[in-house]
Amino acid sequence: MNLEGRSLLEPDAVKLTDIDRWILSQLNAAAAAARAALEGTVFNEAAQAVYEFIWSDFCDWYIEASKAFPLRGRP
Repeated sequence: MNLEGRSLLEPDAVKLTDIDRWILSQLNAAAAAARAALEGTVFNEAAQAVYEFIWSDFCDWYIEASKAFPLRGRP
């Protein structure tokens, strides 16, 4: 990712919406499921957890729900 010439916001400076907090909780759950599957060498379940998060939670819900909220002054 090319971030040259850009300044990043401090995590505490970002105000998260309810949908932002929801997707972070879903990401944490997917990461935990994938980690558990990898530790048990059940690679197909790890891949399934990642796949379901990306397509079901992120693409189907988060992106669509985010369209309802304007950026509200975010850079």
